[in-house]
Amino acid sequence: MKKEELIDKIKANSRLLNAVVQEMYLDNSLDIRTRDYYASNITSVRQNGDQIIQILDEEGIAE
Repeated sequence: MKKEELIDKIKANSRLLNAVVQEMYLDNSLDIRTRDYYASNITSVRQNGDQIIQILDEEGIAE
């Protein structure tokens, strides 16, 4: 798999996570602590994806 394909997949996952967060905050059945907990975890996953993209760019992996 090429670097560009990996980056595209990571970005697609990030967009899906954004959609999950939006739906989660629209769901009134979840209390605010639960929503914030899940949002925090999703933010961590997005940050990890950003770090992977940065590493791929710096290392030139899978070019």
